[in-house]
Amino acid sequence: MTSFREPEPMLARLMSMTSPKRVEREIIDWTRFLSEVVYGVVLTVFYILKEILELVIPPKQKSLQGEHVLVTGAARGLGREICLRLVKEGCRISAVDVLQDKVVETVAMCNALRPNCAAAYVYDITDKKQIEAMVSDLDPVDILINNAGIVSSASILEVSEQSIQRMFDVNVMSHFWTIRAFLPGMIERGKGHICATASAAAFTQAENIAPYTATKYAVTGLMLCLREEFRRAHPEIKITTLHPFFITPAASSPEHWTVNSRLPDVTAVQSANFMIDGIKKEKVTVTVPTHLYYLLQLLRWLPTPAGETWRDIFYAKIDSIEKKNGKTP
Repeated sequence: MTSFREPEPMLARLMSMTSPKRVEREIIDWTRFLSEVVYGVVLTVFYILKEILELVIPPKQKSLQGEHVLVTGAARGLGREICLRLVKEGCRISAVDVLQDKVVETVAMCNALRPNCAAAYVYDITDKKQIEAMVSDLDPVDILINNAGIVSSASILEVSEQSIQRMFDVNVMSHFWTIRAFLPGMIERGKGHICATASAAAFTQAENIAPYTATKYAVTGLMLCLREEFRRAHPEIKITTLHPFFITPAASSPEHWTVNSRLPDVTAVQSANFMIDGIKKEKVTVTVPTHLYYLLQLLRWLPTPAGETWRDIFYAKIDSIEKKNGKTP
């Protein structure tokens, strides 16, 4: 008859299967991990309280006086307003666009406010060779603002292949080319700030703007990845991404879509001010209006049907101007 044998304690069995040194390493690793978790919780509480406090007491902002800023898509709309705000900050401005007459007009408006503060350049930022020429022609760039972008609205089957390709070339690929062109100089000088105009669309979804929204998701992902690269390897290089809600188009700008929304549009002036203030505060993410970021993040936490219900309540219906006019979007 076999006698009953009481199971060995768990620790004894682990010791029998594992060498003492390995157990010691695992204990040290777990201790280190738990200490990092506690440290992370403490820092999280600190940064949340800091954000709340900054709503009441604005933080100190860095000066942009004398900084050389390159702004793409500067011919009109948001790009023009960014340039005009930069004049007030004492910056030197290189305004870039493919629309020569309009970008010259922007520069004239800037120089009327402060003589010889801005210069116009006509480059196609989707062309890498033209970007190489731009690097050679310009003084070292301290702040790069990738603002150029195009829009189109149609269902996924109605939008043309050419429109999709063009949107990705301008809205996404140009960011890669300009960043790769100007970043080495920033690293060499030990300072720099890279900014991008994305959209609130990068935090949500809407019908009839799938390609446009995809480009803004892409830019947002690019900029956040750059943040991860820079905060370790190049902490002196800052990044800021602007996420405005639908901007009311200027009277001189062509309309590409009509928006019927329960939430009000924002203006180009308002968005430009948010962008420059975000740069001065070294904010990573800037939304216009500010509270929209938290509302859209909340939707992501909700079950899908619940999120869709709230999107239906605070609707943003988008229709194509081109389609209404009988053109291919």
